[in-house]
Amino acid sequence: MNNSFDKIWNTQEELLINHKVVDLQNKPLNSITDRRLSKYGIPLYWATVVYFKKTFFTQTFFELINYIREEYNFFQFLYGFPKGFYRNDFSFSIASHILDGYKIGGISSLLEDKLIISLQRDGIAEVLDSKEIIFLSHNQDREWENTLVNMKDLNVHVMNKRELLRVSDKFIKSCMEKL
Repeated sequence: MNNSFDKIWNTQEELLINHKVVDLQNKPLNSITDRRLSKYGIPLYWATVVYFKKTFFTQTFFELINYIREEYNFFQFLYGFPKGFYRNDFSFSIASHILDGYKIGGISSLLEDKLIISLQRDGIAEVLDSKEIIFLSHNQDREWENTLVNMKDLNVHVMNKRELLRVSDKFIKSCMEKL
């Protein structure tokens, strides 16, 4: 809901991926698999927004991601993350870990160093316009508590796709009015 990604185009970095993620109340996520691949595993990179230049390094990176996807069961065993559906975040994290020489944190984060996420339990109370949405934010620590949170001029990854679909017509209309 802002143009902060426009600042990326002049970077010298070949690849940028978010490392940190927070909820609508600016709190880190409680689930270990939202921060690491497993309890003692490597940190999670969030593949929600990825900036890359077409270089040999990034071509190798995406080829490695494809290989990890094809051999996902092996990498689940090797990195010790829970079995289940495929997560591209896990593949990006593993590829980063391998290409960084098995070190942690070699790939830089996007200029907005943390990704704001509206969790699956969060609702959308009202779309005010293309740059402002009021969310009903579920408290991760106190299950019975919800808080209204106004997000203005901030990019938000909405995980609750039903809520997003419910308000999509109004949001799209407000975006079109700005053109």
